[in-house]
Amino acid sequence: MPLPEPARTDSRRIRLAPDLRIERILESALAEFARHGFAATRIVDIARGAGLSKSGFYAHFESKEDVFEALLTRFLVRGNVVPFEATDSVADFVDRFLDFCYAYVEQPHYRAVLRLLFTEALRIPDLVGRWRAEVGQPVLQAQVEVLNAAIRRGQLAHAPTLEEFALAYTPVVHWVLASDPRLRTKPVTDGALARHRRIHRQIMLALLRGE
Repeated sequence: MPLPEPARTDSRRIRLAPDLRIERILESALAEFARHGFAATRIVDIARGAGLSKSGFYAHFESKEDVFEALLTRFLVRGNVVPFEATDSVADFVDRFLDFCYAYVEQPHYRAVLRLLFTEALRIPDLVGRWRAEVGQPVLQAQVEVLNAAIRRGQLAHAPTLEEFALAYTPVVHWVLASDPRLRTKPVTDGALARHRRIHRQIMLALLRGE
């Protein structure tokens, strides 16, 4: 009995909406950067992983540096700040801030991009430094201004630690990096995350009260 002929595959490219092509490029780039590192990743491999040609890649991004920055902005910077309402206590704000931060901790893309940032920061310092200055720092400054407004309203006492408010995010960063499955011998439990968040809350209260 003759063997059946293999099924024919349609080699025609499927036309995708621009937003979907960008999403596929970012997904592919994240996988390639994580697997090979930024320097060793080739644009042709990113394009192939997204199901595109190189010209399809260049229709949306000028370089892999642009893709790297897009990943950082898409998954690490949300663009909005946590409000300190006129009726809030310090504890109210802290709880809202933690809700905002920990909403992303369990998202795989957030964890992967954050780890990528720390892995590549010393390898491509100019690129990471420019992104921090142009994207990350303005968002941080906007959050500090929210707190300064609370100080002017008399809800919050001025504390020198507000000048280093980036420290408020450090426990989240520590959790993501320390919970990397490649570094752990035991799975992370919900109880461990809840305990970590409680400690983070204590740190935040001390930070904002100047204790």
